[in-house]
Amino acid sequence: MRPGWSAAWAWRRGSEGSARTGMNEVMSDGMPLVTLGIPTYNRADSYLRASLESALNQSYHPIEIIVSDNCSSDSTLSLVASYQDERIRYHQHPAPIPPHESAAFCLREARGNYFLLLHDDDLIDADFVDLCVEAMEDEEAGLARTGARRIDGEGRIRGERMNPHRQSTQFHYLDAILRGEAVTYFCNSLYRTSALREVGGFTSRAYAYQDVIATIKVACRYGRADIEAAKASYRVHPSKLGGTTKIKEWCEDSLEIIEVMSQEMPEQAEYFRRVGRRRLGRRNYDRAAKIRSWRTRMRAYWLVYRKFGLSPIGVWWERLGRKMAKLPWLFGSSRRCLDL
Repeated sequence: MRPGWSAAWAWRRGSEGSARTGMNEVMSDGMPLVTLGIPTYNRADSYLRASLESALNQSYHPIEIIVSDNCSSDSTLSLVASYQDERIRYHQHPAPIPPHESAAFCLREARGNYFLLLHDDDLIDADFVDLCVEAMEDEEAGLARTGARRIDGEGRIRGERMNPHRQSTQFHYLDAILRGEAVTYFCNSLYRTSALREVGGFTSRAYAYQDVIATIKVACRYGRADIEAAKASYRVHPSKLGGTTKIKEWCEDSLEIIEVMSQEMPEQAEYFRRVGRRRLGRRNYDRAAKIRSWRTRMRAYWLVYRKFGLSPIGVWWERLGRKMAKLPWLFGSSRRCLDL
């Protein structure tokens, strides 16, 4: 151990010793421990500092922060060490591992009753944990979810979505996920650790929608608590990990979402399969349309068609119909302006 470092730093650089003793601890004042897991790779000079400080600045005090360093080659180690905070537990993997395994490490080593996966470019408000723990304790839920903001690489707010599902039934919540109306990010979701582990953590076939799939399972089996206000910030920038996900992987996980919804709520399976294929198929056509290469874009269209059985011509025709439906309103507005 280096001089001046906290005892927490004894657990670092690929140590095989498990930190799961005292699992699901409760602090002496009766407040449950919350684990904030931060998987990171080479972001010491960009976003990691802001993410780490948003975790450290929580108004809720019984927290531990696990930093899972995926063999970074930058100054991640010295940055984290500079905080000298005993709540931080740092682990540097001896060799690179897939990003989802770094996230799984955080959950596996968590000692808290509750768990949040905070990526190294995202942020949470100072009262995020406080509000979520209070809501989950009151409702004995498996997860709590807030609204969220979208911010850019400079931290500017580009959009904000409230979480409107406080009164929604479980079916209407799942339907909102299919419609793209649910606010589904890692950073705005606090889970009961035991519930998240029971459903297998953040796993999926292609690791594109693993957070959504975990949320569906936990919400259906353990219930959810919804907080309307936006209390987390999801950063969108060119190096965002999800931006490298291929259309095939999005399609695979989209189909898994439909399967999981059908299994968790079998009485609505026919609806989820019928409506889910149409809505998620359209969403994947949207992703394919953003591909710059003409040849690659055509292959992506063909892949979506094969996976969902949804004709791109039908999708485009439906969109044209929606646009045409707005024309009478536009013409009416124009005539009213002319009359004035």
